Amino acid sequence: MKNIHITKHITLALTADDWSLFYSMQGRDAAAEAINKGVADALNEGRLDKAQAVLQAFGEYGAADSEGWNLLSHIVEELNQGETA
Repeated sequence: MKNIHITKHITLALTADDWSLFYSMQGRDAAAEAINKGVADALNEGRLDKAQAVLQAFGEYGAADSEGWNLLSHIVEELNQGETA
């Protein structure tokens, strides 16, 4: 119906292990927290490009490796679940 507006708001509490951040990097837990906030903020704005940029910004931690992209893809799928075109 055109007069019904449903919004979703996500928060993320994923760990450095969930993001598959490099074990050897100091600050990996803080990086995971920043990634969580950045990705959630971007997706809450409807900006997948900004969420992708967050992963790129933390590339030195491994966030931009395939595991990070796959996790982001899964998050987006979960966010979009149940929506119709």
